[in-house]
Amino acid sequence: MTDRPPIRCPKATLAPSAQGLLRVTVLDDTAQLILRFAEAVPSPGPLLLAATYVLTGGERIFPRVLSVSAYEPADTPTALQNRRLLLQLDQIGDFSVYTLTVGGPGLDPLFSSIQLRFRLACDAAFDCRPPAEREEETAEPEVAIDYLAKDYASFRQALLDFIPTRMPAWTERSEADIGIMILELLAATADTLSYTQDRIANEAFLETARQRRSVAGHLALIGYQLDEGAAALAFLKLVSNDHDDHPVEASLRVGTRPLRTADPVIVFETLVPVTVRDEHSVMRVFDYAPPGDPSDERRACCLPKGSLGAELAGAFSHLEAGAFLMFEDAKSGRREVVRILDTPKIVLPQPSEVVPTGPRTIVRWSAATPLRYEYCLPTTTVTANVVPATHGETIRPTLPVSAGFGGSDEFKVPEETTPPTRLRFRLAERPLAFLDRSTVALTATPGEGSDLPAPGEARGVSTLTVTVDGKRWTEKLPPARSSMHRRGSGGSSRSSIRCRQRAGATASPAIARGASVRRRFTMRSSSSRRTTTSAPRRRCATSPAACSCSARKRTSAGPGAG
Repeated sequence: MTDRPPIRCPKATLAPSAQGLLRVTVLDDTAQLILRFAEAVPSPGPLLLAATYVLTGGERIFPRVLSVSAYEPADTPTALQNRRLLLQLDQIGDFSVYTLTVGGPGLDPLFSSIQLRFRLACDAAFDCRPPAEREEETAEPEVAIDYLAKDYASFRQALLDFIPTRMPAWTERSEADIGIMILELLAATADTLSYTQDRIANEAFLETARQRRSVAGHLALIGYQLDEGAAALAFLKLVSNDHDDHPVEASLRVGTRPLRTADPVIVFETLVPVTVRDEHSVMRVFDYAPPGDPSDERRACCLPKGSLGAELAGAFSHLEAGAFLMFEDAKSGRREVVRILDTPKIVLPQPSEVVPTGPRTIVRWSAATPLRYEYCLPTTTVTANVVPATHGETIRPTLPVSAGFGGSDEFKVPEETTPPTRLRFRLAERPLAFLDRSTVALTATPGEGSDLPAPGEARGVSTLTVTVDGKRWTEKLPPARSSMHRRGSGGSSRSSIRCRQRAGATASPAIARGASVRRRFTMRSSSSRRTTTSAPRRRCATSPAACSCSARKRTSAGPGAG
């Protein structure tokens, strides 16, 4: 018997002198099938063998043909004599559709199979068995639920009150009892779940949210990007122990001196380079008083509040535009720092002057930073050995790249494979420090740009810098997105950077800082855009190459910090 593709011919006619199966009658009581053929069935012959018949189909029950015999009851019409056979099955089938297929020579393929169903006389939709008698359910006694139970003690008492309603015989209340122990564990678990439920409900609203990521997610829904905050800014006054000049590079690490062993060392780093000069340590404001006359009333002059310039007594040729000046009043203790806007002007004494003055240096600073206080000249000193510093420690890891795949310290890509769409590097320290834009403006040339961010732009600037193959990549912030739907918004505390790789010179790292607070950046090469060649260039994906990241960690350093 060969398998044939099923075909359906509603108006098929039997081929001349061919045998065919015309009808099947199902007897559920005796698990039998009565077959009616188009022509007389020869005896003996293949149609009287059980192996000639195959019954397929079914979902739960799969009957088999046990035997085949001629079906000739006493009332058989003459036209049906020798044309009906009786198939005995081992069991009846289920409610699904079965297909009976007959094999053997001389059969018409269109009349060799027929579909049938069992249990047609059954009234039940799924089962002919009589339904089992259902036991009467006893109604459970009502339980008084205390909806004000929100802590361990109230949950424990509620469970103790519930015990007599179900198990009156259990009267043990000792803490050493295993049942009481399990009860107290359930009360502790309910206390934790109740606390979590309250926290989640509070984080769902802006008025009650306490976590930063929840507030950022709510604000992102209205298109507002929550600022990342900024590291603390301080101005350091540098003092030289000798009379020599000492150049100080940027990123000078300065730490506090803890009073106790357990106190952390707070690290600050300078933003700009400065040269410590002895002549800039103590400078005085020119007061136009005759030299050697301490009683002259003009020595009691003051530099008024809101001043945008001053004259320093002496010729200070090393003062440049962009230098910082600190005004300090020894009497009141006030200190104030301004930044020189233009190149200082040195004025030499003239013979026509009535009062001998000597050389003096005129300095001016920005109108955005006028003096906030009045400074009396006799007690005021000016120093230029001042440099801005921010809280944080710069870490410069180098991430080498070579063929093959390595561990977490190296990201490696096989040369024979396509470069990945993202290169992900993990920062070793956290959290990432951010600087205010007005602080970043202190490192630029005076007068360039604005200290205030553009509309819709965050004030915080990331301290992360990425250098690929010796070229520095700058960051570009995308539109604000909801951090509630970013992956990894759980309690992850790892910092990472992902680089999106394209053909050309673009990439998109993502920076993660703190606990589940993520920001995305688009890094673009500072050089001109390259033209894509026939083979896409791989950056950070082939050997030899190196990616170096510089990030400032906004945490306290160890005891060994400078």
